Amino acid sequence: MENDQNWSKEQAHKWFAVDLNQLAWKLMEKADRTKSEDELLEHAAHTSMYHWLQVGEAINAQRAAWLLSRVYAVLNEPGQCFYYAEKCMDLTQANSFGDFDLAYAFEAMYRACLLNEEEEEAEEFKNNAEEAGKNIVRAEDREIFFKDFNFEL
Repeated sequence: MENDQNWSKEQAHKWFAVDLNQLAWKLMEKADRTKSEDELLEHAAHTSMYHWLQVGEAINAQRAAWLLSRVYAVLNEPGQCFYYAEKCMDLTQANSFGDFDLAYAFEAMYRACLLNEEEEEAEEFKNNAEEAGKNIVRAEDREIFFKDFNFEL
């Protein structure tokens, strides 16, 4: 698609949403990010969400909110982390997402509560995340979840 000069607006939004999501992940997993790369990480995640909101469905918005909660956890921004974790959980509940996405919503709330020094709530969300993770049907998805769940910030 990169060489296609005749993209529709929808195709362009989707391409940027995916590409910026991948950039955010690449930067998030980089151990020795610079201050400039931290800023790029934040912008990439927000811009990815913007593009998903233009062409995606509720599941894309939920996953973009999860990504932003993780970005802000990595950047040690408790308020923003909590805001996007709650947005992720709200979208999960409003759309009855289960399995994989429910586990991630609990994981986001766990990290947000931990960052905000709400230990009891963090422990409850951690337990819910682990339980939901065990109930992910596809083995590959379950493995991906637990890799992310066990990721040290």
